[in-house]
Amino acid sequence: MESFKISTLNVNGARDGGKRAKVFELVRQKRLDVVLLQETHSDVNNSADWIKEWEGLAVLSNHTSMSGGVAVLFTKSFIPCSYDVEEVVSGRPLKVRTCFENEVLVFICVYAPTVGTVAFLDTLHSVVQNSDVNYLLVLGGDFNCTADDIDRNHMEPHPASRRRLHELVEANELCEVWRTLHAEQRQYTWTHFKDHMLSLARLDRLYVFKHHCSVVSQCFIYPVGFTDHCMVQCAFRKSCVKTRSAYWHFNTALLDDANFRESFIFFWDTFRLQKPSFSSVLQWWDMAKIQTRVFCQQYSLNVTRDIARSLKALEMEIVELQNLGATTGNREHTEILKRKTATRADLLGARVRGALVCLRFQSESEMDAPSKFFFGLELMHAVRTESGDLLSEPAEIRKRTVSFFSKLYNSEQSGAPELEESFLHRLPKLTRQSAEMLDRAFSLDELYTASTVFP
Repeated sequence: MESFKISTLNVNGARDGGKRAKVFELVRQKRLDVVLLQETHSDVNNSADWIKEWEGLAVLSNHTSMSGGVAVLFTKSFIPCSYDVEEVVSGRPLKVRTCFENEVLVFICVYAPTVGTVAFLDTLHSVVQNSDVNYLLVLGGDFNCTADDIDRNHMEPHPASRRRLHELVEANELCEVWRTLHAEQRQYTWTHFKDHMLSLARLDRLYVFKHHCSVVSQCFIYPVGFTDHCMVQCAFRKSCVKTRSAYWHFNTALLDDANFRESFIFFWDTFRLQKPSFSSVLQWWDMAKIQTRVFCQQYSLNVTRDIARSLKALEMEIVELQNLGATTGNREHTEILKRKTATRADLLGARVRGALVCLRFQSESEMDAPSKFFFGLELMHAVRTESGDLLSEPAEIRKRTVSFFSKLYNSEQSGAPELEESFLHRLPKLTRQSAEMLDRAFSLDELYTASTVFP
């Protein structure tokens, strides 16, 4: 039986393109399938950037660019066949009902407010209650209160919210995944430093129905560095995962790796000597392509494993420092924790710089798509006019094409400004940051980075 990974993370604001790139890179590193995000700070102006930059399906519930906002992200290998969205409260709870082949999965992404949490949980109770218990329900997010005393290093400041949360869980027969798998363990998902005082709490959680607990195989908490929250990740045993793409593309970024170049030269020189053992050059070349793909995949896998081991060791150090800081209150432990967390964020930031440059080139390429189309008209041999006459001269073909598209996209309501205004009202626009990025001239470093990253 196949499995898929779901995680939840409070990103603490991601209206900045660099922050979003870090989130997307983290999803790729952890090989996640579905991600529930909170505090996205998405609104009508920057939601288009989210959808454009994410390589998959992004379902957003906007609030403002300064607060709130939730999102459910599906990777491109895990896009549902169909889905329905229920936006319960703008930027707070978002319910997405998805159909995957023969399975129906329901995701509820939660970002509880710090004020009025009890009333919010009442609304959430109604949402969960109206969900079909036969479908796998994943309720996750930042609940802004803990469920047990073991989940904080100090007293719970919202006891009324905790009581209401317990009532919600019991009434709907929910199971908190991480606590079920780690009954006595103490680990936190939120870290706050103030006046050398360290506050820790496990605010981020994932719930399923109790009768679905058996489909959960693993659940972990990972520090990420670029936000004050940790990621909660669960693995589910389910047979509804789509198969990944069978196509392989060479990653040109490998050419920047001196070890790869040296290893590949040795591999190629050795393989060339085997040419006489093949019946034809064509057969040798077919085998060369297969061996090259295997070599590159194996090299990338080994490098990825090394990086993953290093990140895992760093994440374990951060968790250990959190526990030491919570139990001892030692200022030295707190300072080391700050440095380790910053190191984790820097490692992720280094990997997203190339992606940001590629995104900028991609935007330029998309803007130039109409020009490419019209320059490609010289490959057309003939087109027909409205009367059916055949045009074969290049100048006439261009003139006919311009005329056709001018009429095709001509407004039928040009004399109705009120109607035009109602149509254009509240449409998503480029953010100022995105506009400035597109208007800025390309640097030599960006050109070099793009030339090595583009396939």
